[in-house]
Amino acid sequence: MVVDDEEAIRMFLTSLLEKDYNIVTMCDGHDALIYLSKSHFPDLIILDMEMPKVNGRVFVRRVKYSYKHNRIPIIVISAINNKLIINSFLKIGVIEYLTKPFKPETLIEMVNKVLAE
Repeated sequence: MVVDDEEAIRMFLTSLLEKDYNIVTMCDGHDALIYLSKSHFPDLIILDMEMPKVNGRVFVRRVKYSYKHNRIPIIVISAINNKLIINSFLKIGVIEYLTKPFKPETLIEMVNKVLAE
């Protein structure tokens, strides 16, 4: 599942990954939480940090404190490159944090690695 408020990013990530994976996209954390609440269990969530309604930090906390969904791996993609913020996300259960701009191959490698575990 790709969660990002920018349509261009959702389209880019979908085109990058859809050859090998089924991709579901959500335009914000609120819609993604509703999707999860309907007993959907994606294998991976790729998440933007800065979004309206429910931002990435709130989304991660809700997912990681959820009994049903707390084992879903999350990769955060953000333009914010601050070690304190990155570490705070890793401490609450984000498996990878990728800063923008990034090489597409880097994300593909991360996704493949996470899903192979």
